Amino acid sequence: MKLSIVIAAYNVDKYIEQCLLSVLDQIDNNAEVIIINDGSYDNTKEIITYVNDKYSHKNIIIHNKINSGISDVRNIGASLSKGEYITFLDGDDIWSEEYYSSIMNVIEFKDYDLVEYNAFKFTKNKEKIDSYINIIGDYKGPLDNDKFNRLKVVFENSNWFAWARIYKKELITAIKFPVGRRFEDLCIMPLLYLKAKSIYSINKALIGYRQNEESITRNIKYSDIDDVHFALKKWFSEEELIYLNKDEKTLLSIASLRLSVYVKYLNQVINENDFSETKELRMIIKENLTLKSFLNSSSILLYLYMPKLLCLISKIRRKL
Repeated sequence: MKLSIVIAAYNVDKYIEQCLLSVLDQIDNNAEVIIINDGSYDNTKEIITYVNDKYSHKNIIIHNKINSGISDVRNIGASLSKGEYITFLDGDDIWSEEYYSSIMNVIEFKDYDLVEYNAFKFTKNKEKIDSYINIIGDYKGPLDNDKFNRLKVVFENSNWFAWARIYKKELITAIKFPVGRRFEDLCIMPLLYLKAKSIYSINKALIGYRQNEESITRNIKYSDIDDVHFALKKWFSEEELIYLNKDEKTLLSIASLRLSVYVKYLNQVINENDFSETKELRMIIKENLTLKSFLNSSSILLYLYMPKLLCLISKIRRKL
């Protein structure tokens, strides 16, 4: 088995059939689909059963469980997988029509730890693309000695969607998604890039990311600040174990990559009315970044010390 596709389904009866068909209409015997129904209480389970009956000739595994969140779903899916590579998909998203052929053209003939690709946003009609999500850097092969320069672009993008990559099984299963936390991708995606020895970038939008108003990523909560705080601290500590006793140049390169991640997620959860909610997160950033890291970023001072001005600028940009 070359590829395992772990599909998370939770109350997505409006979208799950389209999601599953976008995958099942493409795959062959080199792939398996692991559908995990995470305690849905709408008609998701019934639709999954209907699609499974229709595509009984495909390699499909269905796992029904009580609700425990996306991290647990992905951990369970990875543990059930038989593929050499693993990828993830949310039940309201879709594959592009050239997803499988593009992926298999890479992993059938080459050996990479991680393959990345871009995505497109859509609302209802997949033929009508709202915008694109830039995920990738620009590399095709071993990272070698130029690792940090080659990772710079993808860290600056800081779009850490787990579904925007496929992973060697031994790479992704070495780290668990944090159960009970949002922003779970932030906990492990940057670390996987630091662990990876070879990466392949496909400059195509292969995933359709549905703009679903009910999605958790569209409904930011106060607790998200704590979850981002948790995620940043977790991958910071894990990363230190990997790069312990490294030279100063390497550590400065890591600090620069980390800065990109901090800034992106601080901006995402900043509260426009009560900046005390981001105070602790901003303190963590100040404590963990060196003076050189601050000087290398033209925007970090604005994020950390002048959030009200940042908010004003954002409001003006949205009205233009």
